[in-house]
Formats: sequence, C-alpha cells, structure tokens
Amino acid sequence: MNKEFTFLGNTMENVAMIYGIFLIVWGIGVTILSDSQSITSLIPAIFGLPILISSFIAKKLPNKKKVLMHIVVLIGMITVSYTHLRAHETLRYRGCRG
Repeated sequence: MNKEFTFLGNTMENVAMIYGIFLIVWGIGVTILSDSQSITSLIPAIFGLPILISSFIAKKLPNKKKVLMHIVVLIGMITVSYTHLRAHETLRYRGCRG
C-alpha cells in the first residue's frame, strides 16, 4: 500500500516540476512580452530553475527524494518571503500603511 501524498492525482515531484516550469515560462514570457532590459524580470525563472531541477532529480533518484523535496520547499519559502518583502517595501514607498 503506497501512502505517498498526492495533489489532484499528481505526486509532489510532478507538482513541483509543473510549478518550476510555470515560473520559468512566466519569467521568460514577461521578459519577452515587455521587452524588458532588466534582469529582475527573470527572477521567477531564476527561482523556477532549481525547483525544476531538484524535483526532476528527486523523481529519478527516489532514495534522495526526501532531501531534494525539502530543498524545493526551502526555495519556495525563499520565493514567498522575497515576494512578501518586495510587496511590503513597495507599499511603504507609495505611502501605504501596513
């Protein structure tokens, strides 16, 4: 009996791979569509690449899955923390209280 956690029928490795691909496509797409000359538009892709790589390796090396998926979670937490910090700074800069 397999007790592996799934989300909408997908293993967490698959979910992380989909999310990594989404972040990479989002970063590259925004950069191309906005004709951005700034590296900051690629930040989602920069975070998505290690998520994609770690989850892919976790799928190929099941004995290292626990460590690699914890790395994915750590990268995700850094991403969320960075986003929250930047949003807070932007709101403070614009004179909003929060």
